[in-house]
Amino acid sequence: MLKKLTAILLVCAVMALSIGVAEFRAETGQVYLPENLAETAIDFTFDDLTPLKAINFEDYKVIFVGEWHYSAMNPLIMLAFIQFLNENYGVRHIIYERSYSEAFAVNEFLRTGDIELIYEKLRTRQNTQTVEMRDFYVALYEWNKTLPKDRQVMFVGIDVHTHLTTTYILRMFEILLPEDDDMPEIVAEVAGLLVLPDDGWTAFRPLSRALGIIEGSEDIFREYMGERYYDLYFGVRSAMQLVRMRVSGESNKLAARERLMHENFALMYHTFGMERSFGMFGAAHTELDSEFFFAPDIDEMAIAHYLNNVFEPTVSKVMNIEVMYHNSYLTVAGEVIPIDQESYRAYCIIRHDLAEIAAGDLAIFSTDGIVFDDKPLADKAQFILLLQNSPGMTLLE
Repeated sequence: MLKKLTAILLVCAVMALSIGVAEFRAETGQVYLPENLAETAIDFTFDDLTPLKAINFEDYKVIFVGEWHYSAMNPLIMLAFIQFLNENYGVRHIIYERSYSEAFAVNEFLRTGDIELIYEKLRTRQNTQTVEMRDFYVALYEWNKTLPKDRQVMFVGIDVHTHLTTTYILRMFEILLPEDDDMPEIVAEVAGLLVLPDDGWTAFRPLSRALGIIEGSEDIFREYMGERYYDLYFGVRSAMQLVRMRVSGESNKLAARERLMHENFALMYHTFGMERSFGMFGAAHTELDSEFFFAPDIDEMAIAHYLNNVFEPTVSKVMNIEVMYHNSYLTVAGEVIPIDQESYRAYCIIRHDLAEIAAGDLAIFSTDGIVFDDKPLADKAQFILLLQNSPGMTLLE
């Protein structure tokens, strides 16, 4: 016998208005929960991840956790999954909902311990200048340096740059191409081109020229730079993608961004030998079936949908664990507000039922048997991670 829940539009609308949501997008729907739902609960803590061994990660090549950004316990979840999957399944590649240059900044920090790289990165976005994000990277560094070289993690940025003149982008090129009297002439020419004044037409020609030189003289760059050739190539390529997207006149930039993530993952998968990877992205990107629910203003298959249904090496090998938040908050523009998922995804009303079952703040539930509007929830995610009592993030001083 299935337990039937009704997501009431009026209640959700009132909740949406209470936090200032400008547009109500969820529809009234019916959610059915199986009677054995409590039996699927996997309770765990950040201090004891052993219960996660009950999940069959072995059969999956890409594992996503779908979050709502800017809640304080999100970085702890990300750190926990990175450590657990690395220690138990050898996962080294962390796919990143950020540009290649931001991933480079993280990797360089993990290599050198230069915390200024992290501060430069965090300062580029108001909502990421938080104590929690800084502490995440520091804890990751301390853990990662204890690992053998062949087990240490690598961040792979598959997203698009937000702005070309950001400090960390220029810093990346400075690190990769420092002044050197022995630098080959053609490499020096590229170094001179990589001075990026803005993200419009003035950056188009020098970036295009630089990328063409790098691609046409790969042997020279490889001999001079070694493995760091890939950092230069993907860094310039990612910057060029942003320029092309912004000057193309394409009306739907979010759709273009999603398609570029498809393209970037496919290329980096083969380049870096990403046999198995993990990423914690905004939940709109982690849908296994974009027809189930996807942000209508994006209008493109989610990266997880693409990997699970189109990209041949990972077809049917993608796991999505969607986070549902109960009694939790996020921080936007310095303001702490409640997380109200039902206003956007009506099926999230089941978080109240899951909270009654969960033993603590963290519990994972199988979606088998959960149905929303006659659609199996398992079509979009294999698991729900219930997160309770997560405060908003604390801004750095």
